[in-house]
Amino acid sequence: YQRRVHGGKTWNTSQFEAHQIGCNGVAWAPASGSAPMRLASAGCDNVVGIWSFDVDAGSWKREATLEGHTDWVRDVAWAPAPAGSTSLLATCSQDRSCILWTQPAPGQPWAKVQTVQLPDAGWRLSWNVVG
Repeated sequence: YQRRVHGGKTWNTSQFEAHQIGCNGVAWAPASGSAPMRLASAGCDNVVGIWSFDVDAGSWKREATLEGHTDWVRDVAWAPAPAGSTSLLATCSQDRSCILWTQPAPGQPWAKVQTVQLPDAGWRLSWNVVG
């Protein structure tokens, strides 16, 4: 945990081991009222980590591990505006697939809702905010 100052603003930074052999991408979850900060990480271990920041402990805690890819997960992207309390996440992988995941409400399990086969490895994802 470190405190940094840049351009007159103070930033707190922290580092933690998300994946044993490397992380290819990270995405912040959309802000949701008083809910804790959350992020998703795309790993070289073929899994996606879902993390939340524990303010009292001052550290990141793993909420969930999403398994479904058979090769490195290259990128992860949260849908920009969750419908109600549902979280929607997309992941793409070296295994030539893109998976859509949902979590109906905080604390509930994540579910794989759709797998799309790609013509080649998926490297980057993004959502269109206008639909």
